Amino acid sequence: MYHNLEPLEIFEPFSFKNFLHSFTAGRHHCECQASKHELVNNCVQCGRIVCKQEGSGPCLFCGNLVCTPAEQREINQKTKASAALAEQLREKGRPRGWEAAVTHRNRLLEFDRTSERRTHVTDDDSDYFSSNSVWLSASERERLGRYQQSLHDKKHAGRLSKKINFDFAGRQIVEDTTIEHEVDEDKIREMTSARASHAGFDTAWFGGGAADRDVAPGVNSELLQFDPSVETYSSITTRPGSNPAVLRVQDPELQEMCDDGRCLSMHQPWASLLVEGIKMHEGRTWYTSHRGRLWIASTVKPPDQEVVRALENQYRALYPDKQIEFPKFYPTGCLLGCVNVDDCLPEEEYQKKYPNGESDSPFVFICSHPVSLKLRFPVKGQHKIYQLDKTIHQAAVKCIQKMSKIQADASG
Repeated sequence: MYHNLEPLEIFEPFSFKNFLHSFTAGRHHCECQASKHELVNNCVQCGRIVCKQEGSGPCLFCGNLVCTPAEQREINQKTKASAALAEQLREKGRPRGWEAAVTHRNRLLEFDRTSERRTHVTDDDSDYFSSNSVWLSASERERLGRYQQSLHDKKHAGRLSKKINFDFAGRQIVEDTTIEHEVDEDKIREMTSARASHAGFDTAWFGGGAADRDVAPGVNSELLQFDPSVETYSSITTRPGSNPAVLRVQDPELQEMCDDGRCLSMHQPWASLLVEGIKMHEGRTWYTSHRGRLWIASTVKPPDQEVVRALENQYRALYPDKQIEFPKFYPTGCLLGCVNVDDCLPEEEYQKKYPNGESDSPFVFICSHPVSLKLRFPVKGQHKIYQLDKTIHQAAVKCIQKMSKIQADASG
């Protein structure tokens, strides 16, 4: 008798789908978001989607307890069995190597935080001074040489030059151990920075007189005749009583185009009225040479409502033909916008130019082109005109550029 023996399938045929949905024993990280494995629950603290591969227990991201709805209902019963289940789930630790990974992460963050300090380059040559440096003048070399010799004499002085203090009241003898042969950096800086009125610089670059004019090579300078009415730069700078500050180039157009982040803090409601274009003349007791863009910030002092109403009525009376829209609120302690300072007039000149002007201060800023920021940045004000923080200044400039682009697109 023969039996028909069918072949037994010992191994299950390979399936790529089964391979993707494979399950590993234990709790392991899985980023499938319950698309490959069965959903356990969402972490209520960080929102992580926990699948069956990660299992019930502490969240592998934040450590909050995550369990299935059935386990959660059992835990909510507040019985001994539920307490034991909650304790059992909390004892499920993180996967193997978690502590080492966290330690490695903290070490990398520490390296990144201290990279600037660890990569600092120290130039040993800058820690010392040399009296034979090629960048020193003859007088500076002489002064440094004498100073270096005095330090050498103090360092190698004999015992007879030591100072001893006799304290008769305390009945003790104190030896003066003050180190006097150490290099004084301030004294070295004073010796090397005090140039003799930059005589060498002026002579090398601008010459000493009319005979030192630039002449092309190969040209006989004796045959050249220069106009005696034209003065050279050296004759102007060496003239008795000449002030170098007066000789500097002052270009108002260049100052108006530049924005170096200068800011003025003002009380409310005057600050908002200025950036909104309602108030164009700002009075001060001091003069300023600043021209161009001036940022306006409000102080932290809240405005008085009676003062606000009085100012609004004043500007309605000054400009009856204009339909003035006053700000609905006056924010404090923030950057409001900017204006252009066209001029700073003294009181007499201002009264002649603007007989019905709104200010009677000793000096008046004539402003134009007010711009009010839509996004207000908190700032801490200072006295008079001060330098704005670079980060806030850059953010405010970008805000104005974006506002200009939106207005251009709307008008186009």
